[in-house]
Amino acid sequence: MGAGATDLRCRRVQSQAILHFPETLFLLVFLGVVYLQTAAYVLIASFIFHLAARAYWIGLIGLYSIFPDGVGWANVKTGPRLREIYRRQLPETPILIERAGAVCSGIFSFAFSIVIVILSSAFGAGMLFIVGLALQATLFRNTPPHIVFYAILAVVFRPFLGLMTLDKALARKTLAPRLERFLERGLEFYSNFFGSKLVNAIQLTFFSNVRRRYVYPIFYAIFLGSLVLTFARVTIDLGLVEISGYDHFPSEREDVVAQTAFYRDQAPSGDTRAALRPSIQSDVIEGPYAKLFLPHSPRQNDALREICPELEPLRGQSVVRFVGNDSDLDPASVEATRRCLAAQWQVELDDEILDDLQFEFHVRPPMAVRGLLTYLPVRELALGRHLLQLKRYQGAADASAGETAGDEAPEDESSDEDVTTYEIPFWI
Repeated sequence: MGAGATDLRCRRVQSQAILHFPETLFLLVFLGVVYLQTAAYVLIASFIFHLAARAYWIGLIGLYSIFPDGVGWANVKTGPRLREIYRRQLPETPILIERAGAVCSGIFSFAFSIVIVILSSAFGAGMLFIVGLALQATLFRNTPPHIVFYAILAVVFRPFLGLMTLDKALARKTLAPRLERFLERGLEFYSNFFGSKLVNAIQLTFFSNVRRRYVYPIFYAIFLGSLVLTFARVTIDLGLVEISGYDHFPSEREDVVAQTAFYRDQAPSGDTRAALRPSIQSDVIEGPYAKLFLPHSPRQNDALREICPELEPLRGQSVVRFVGNDSDLDPASVEATRRCLAAQWQVELDDEILDDLQFEFHVRPPMAVRGLLTYLPVRELALGRHLLQLKRYQGAADASAGETAGDEAPEDESSDEDVTTYEIPFWI
């Protein structure tokens, strides 16, 4: 129950990171979420394995109470050689009971040692991540947040690595009292800082009493296997992998499919990829305007800077911002930003380019995706099917050369790899 709830919360945090964080910062959050999901999977697997092993142990006890003499080898109807092989392989029932009990007792402690390593690493990185965001919001607003985070990591971990290296290098040497106290106090501080008391009570016991050729492969097999499972789950959730038997149908996100993500009255509320797709209000337009929303993700900021190299951020590069009651934004900067965001898009309606649209900043619920909103006049269109074609420029450097924030990126200067095309059919 707790592991399942943790997995659900991790998936929500992952969705919010995809939608609202720049790419470098998203990767940090994504790795943290992956570690937490991996811990949840390790706990789930340990519960399942423990139940199976405990059932086997109980079965052996019950079997031994009924047949205390064990296997009646004289009654085993096999050839003599195979019977002898079975006899060598199979220990006495009390020995099996003892081994199964030891396995059951060690499952939770071993799994917990893996989980506590994952959680302590994720918790420590999370605390440093929050400190980095706070410092960036107050002191280093124009420094990218991931640079601040990496700097904090270096400040925290480099001294510890240095102390560990000195401790090993000077293991057989007699040190001056001051240097001895310095090493001891420094290592003790970092040991307490990383929660080694909790981890080492279990982990060092296992690693020092079980053969290395057994314990290390098992440890890494569980850890890496859980990571692979987590990444597989993420790729399926994001729609990067599809499992289906529809051989004669395109993928649900192919351009030729009328995707529900394109229509706000049909789009799934928790679909991250759907939230990042352009949309109109419905597949059947009943009013005089089609309400077109063009989303923007912080991960597209680099492309935006390529299209509009002179554009300055409205709020700096800080991820954490203090919002006041009164807006202090420069109207000229707001308009330049709006025109630059619009320059990423080319809007065509029934093969006719619409170049006189008015755009407004907009926040689309329920996932608070930000982007541009515009209204397409459809009152004069004939009844029937119409096609809205959208092209988003991904930021080719040659397409932005010499262009201002208010100019559209010319289509003939962008390669196919620089353009993403969306086709949204609708009916009047």
